[in-house]
Amino acid sequence: MDSDLLIDKILNDPEPFYYLMYHNVNAQKMITITNSITGEMIYCDHTIQSVNIKSKDLKKLSKDISKL
Repeated sequence: MDSDLLIDKILNDPEPFYYLMYHNVNAQKMITITNSITGEMIYCDHTIQSVNIKSKDLKKLSKDISKL
């Protein structure tokens, strides 16, 4: 998806758009999912001594979200 279209969807779409953000600081990884309309962070996972997103992170994310 074109970044301008994505930004427009996040900021202006009347339907909620959930987006994943990944942050890495000092070998600590944080994965969040945010609701574009409310700004509410509906998921947050913090891992120390880890840098990149791994398949196990996505599996955990899928499992956790299925409980919501």
